[in-house]
Amino acid sequence: PSAEGFPLPDAAFEIIALLGPHVHHDVILFTRIARCLKQHIAWARKRGDDASARRGEDAVGACVLPALGLTASNPGAVNEVWATLASLPVTTRFRLYSEWKAVFSSDAETGAEVKPAFAAAKAVAESDTLKVMRRLSKDNVKEFGRKLGKVAHANPLAVMNAIVRQIEAYTNMISPVCDAFKYLTAMGYDVLTFVVIEKLAEGREKLKDDGQNVSLWLSALATFCGHLAKKYGNVELSALLQYLVNTLKDNQSLDLLVLKELITRMTGNEPLEDMSDAQVAAMSGGETLKSEAINFNSAMAPKVRAKGVARLRDALQRGAKGGDSLTVPLLILIAQCRQNIVFNTPSKHLKLISQLYDGCQETFFHYCDFLAQAYDDEKYAKMIPSLKELVHDYGIEPGAAFHIFRPVLRHLKPRPAPSKDKPVDVCNAAIALDIGGAKTTWGELLADVRGMLPEVTWQAISPELYLCFWANTAYDLHVPRARYDAEIEKCRASLTVLEGLPTRDVSSSDLAKRRKEKDRLQTLVDTLQKELDAQERAVSKKTKSLMIEKDAFLVDLPDIKSTVSVILQRCVLPRCVFSPADAIYCARFAERLHALDTPYFSTVQYYNTALKDLTQLIFSRTEYEAGRLGKFLNETLTQLARWKADETAYERECASKNGFKTTFKEPSGGTNAKRVTYEEFVKLVYKWHLRLAKCFVHCLEGSDYMEIRNALMVLTKIVKVFPAITRIGGHTLRRVEKIKESDERGDLKTIAARYLAMLQMERKAWRPDNAFNPYLPPDPKQQEK
Repeated sequence: PSAEGFPLPDAAFEIIALLGPHVHHDVILFTRIARCLKQHIAWARKRGDDASARRGEDAVGACVLPALGLTASNPGAVNEVWATLASLPVTTRFRLYSEWKAVFSSDAETGAEVKPAFAAAKAVAESDTLKVMRRLSKDNVKEFGRKLGKVAHANPLAVMNAIVRQIEAYTNMISPVCDAFKYLTAMGYDVLTFVVIEKLAEGREKLKDDGQNVSLWLSALATFCGHLAKKYGNVELSALLQYLVNTLKDNQSLDLLVLKELITRMTGNEPLEDMSDAQVAAMSGGETLKSEAINFNSAMAPKVRAKGVARLRDALQRGAKGGDSLTVPLLILIAQCRQNIVFNTPSKHLKLISQLYDGCQETFFHYCDFLAQAYDDEKYAKMIPSLKELVHDYGIEPGAAFHIFRPVLRHLKPRPAPSKDKPVDVCNAAIALDIGGAKTTWGELLADVRGMLPEVTWQAISPELYLCFWANTAYDLHVPRARYDAEIEKCRASLTVLEGLPTRDVSSSDLAKRRKEKDRLQTLVDTLQKELDAQERAVSKKTKSLMIEKDAFLVDLPDIKSTVSVILQRCVLPRCVFSPADAIYCARFAERLHALDTPYFSTVQYYNTALKDLTQLIFSRTEYEAGRLGKFLNETLTQLARWKADETAYERECASKNGFKTTFKEPSGGTNAKRVTYEEFVKLVYKWHLRLAKCFVHCLEGSDYMEIRNALMVLTKIVKVFPAITRIGGHTLRRVEKIKESDERGDLKTIAARYLAMLQMERKAWRPDNAFNPYLPPDPKQQEK
C-alpha cells in the first residue's frame, strides 16, 4: 500500500472480471482484490485520470460488492470493502449500490431472472432479518441488536431493505430499531442512507387514497430519518439533504416533512402552533424565556443539542457533491416553494393545498430559526444574499425576504434625522449596516426597499415606515415582564423544594444529582434576570429611536387618505398570518404608532378598516393562518375593550392623541382640532362588534368547508373578547350548535364542539346591548317590561 496508490495492469482487470462474484469462495483473495482496487482508484484520482478511476469503480461494482453479498457474515470483509468505498464521492457510492441491487433483483422490463445463488443469499438475509425484527423490542435491544448487526454484515443491502419495509408498516419499531443500529458497520449506515433515499424517490403515491392526507409510509420514513440522524453521526446527511433540494427543484413539497423531522430531532426545536396565551406572551422575550416557557428544548441536553446543530450545519455546508453548500439553496427553494405551492399543486382540494402550504410555511420558519441558531450574526450576514437579491434575483416576496434578512437588520444603525445642518443627502450617506464584511448606506437600503413595491405604494406610506415595520419584532416593542417573573419564580420554588429535601440516608449519586439540578436552576434564574434587564434596555433604546423616526414616517405624502389601507395591505395583513408571534407584533406595532402620536396616522381609521370586510380574508386563509389571524384580532379587540372599559384610560391614552382626530389637514391638528369623544368611541366599538357578528354569521351559515372551518378557528382564538354582547352570543351559539348536530364533516363537528365548550365558559361575561353601549336609545320592549 502507498499513500499515492498504484495502478493495476490490464491483465489484473481481466482476471477480476473472470472471477466476478465467485471470488467470495476465497476471503483472502477477496480482501486482496478490494485492497488493490482501493490503491488503483487512489492512484487514478491523484492524477485526475477519470477513465482509470471509473474502471476501478466498475470492477468494485462487478466483482467486490456482489461477492460481499454472497459471503457469510464477516465484519472484516465489510470493513475492507468500506475502506475502498469511503474515498469515493457519495454519488459514486450510491451508483454502485444501485448496480449491486440490480444484481440481486430480477428485471421486470427485460424479464431477466436473478441467478439462483443471488436469489438464495437475498432470501436468507431477508428471512434472518425478519426473524430478528419479530423479537426485537426496547427491552432486548442489546441482545437482538447484535444479531441484527451480524445479519447485516453478510448482505447489508438486502437487510436494510427489509428493515425499512418493516418500519414503513410498523411505526412502533422505529425507536428499538434505531437503538439496535449501534452495532452496524460504517458501510451499514451508508447503505441504510441509500435505501432510505431510494424508498423516498421510488415514485410511490405520497398521499392517502383520500388525496388529502400524507401517506403513512412517508410519515414513518420521515420520523425514522429524524431519529436516525439524531442518534448516529455516520448517516450520510448531505446525500439526504441533496435529495430534498432536488425534490424542491421539481416542485415537490411533501418531502419537506423529512427536513422538519431532521431539524426537530437534531436541534430539539419543535414548532408549536396551538400555544397558550402564556406561551404566546413568552415569544416576545429572549431565547432563554422562549425555551423555558414553551418547552422547546426540555428533553435535550444543551451539549447534545449543540452537537446536533453542528452536524446538521456541517452537512449542509459540505453538500452531497463535496463542496457545493446546500444551506442557501435549500433556504431559497423552500421560500419559493412556499409562495408557488398554491399554483403548482395539481390537486384541486383546498384542504390539501391548505395543509401543504401550512407545512411549507412551518418548515420555512423552522429552517430560518435553525440557521439563526447555527450561525452567529456575522457569518449569517456573509452567507445570506442581500434584500435586493432575495426579492429581485430569486423572486421571493418581500415579507419572506425580510424574515430571512431580519437577523442582519438587528444591527441596523440609527438614521440621522434631517435638519438644517444635516440635509437628506447627508443622512442617506450615513452607514445603515456594517456587518458581514459589507457596508450599506441608508440611501442604498431605502432604495432597495423602494424597489420592492410599486411606486404608487410610496404615495401613501414611506420606505422608512415599511422598513421599520418589517425589520423589528415583538422583542423590540414589549417586555413580557410577567412571563419573566413567572419563570423566575417557578425556578426559585423548585430550588426551595430541593433545599428542603432530607439529606440523611441519601446516596452520594442522588446528592450529586441534586447539586447539579440546583446549579442548573440557579444559573437559569441568573440568565433570565440578565435577559430581562437586556430586553428592557433594548426596548427603551428602540422607543427613543422610534420617537425620532416617527416624525418622518407619514409626512409629505400625496395620498394620505390611503395610508391606513396601504399599511394594512402591505404590512399588517401579510405579516399577521406569518406566525403567532408576528400576529401579536402586528397588533402592538399599530398600538405603538398610536402611543408615539405619529403624525398623520389615524388610529380610529386603522381599527375601522382592520375590522371591516373580514369575510373574504377569513375564507382565503389556511387553517394555521386562520388561527394566527384570530390571535391578531384577539390582541386588537383586547386593546379596544381596555379603552372602552376605562374612560380615564381613554382620556389619558386616546383623547389627546393625533390618532383620534377627525381631520388631518395638519399633522398636529392644532389645539382646537376635533377628536373622537369617549361616547363616540363606545358607539364605534359597538358598531365594530356588530360588523364582526355579521361577518361570522355569514361564514357559519355558508356551505363551503374552508369558510366554516376558518371562521371557527378564528372564533376559538377571540372567544374571551368576542362575542361580548348577549344577543350576538346567542346568534353565534345557535349556528355553531347546528354545525355540531347536522354537519356531516367530522373535523368540523370536532372544532364546533370545542368552540361550544369554550363559548359556554365565557357566557357569563356577556352583556346586553344597552349595558355594552349605554348610549343606545332605550329599547321600547325593555321599557314596557
